[in-house]
Amino acid sequence: MGDISAIAQGMSEVQTVFTTAGDPDALVHIRVRDVQHLTQVIDRLRRSGRITGTKTLMVLDTWKPQRRA
Repeated sequence: MGDISAIAQGMSEVQTVFTTAGDPDALVHIRVRDVQHLTQVIDRLRRSGRITGTKTLMVLDTWKPQRRA
């Protein structure tokens, strides 16, 4: 995770970096303005030379259960 965290530290769009067991090795939560900005951020990650591949998933909607008081 050290490599990915080091790359992510310089990117304001990166919200969180998670390491995972299995494939992929990490999940990077990023926040962008639009699809063009997403493409730019992914390109910057790929150009780092330490990331060998990416898979992009977009969150379209969110649901959270209401907490009971």
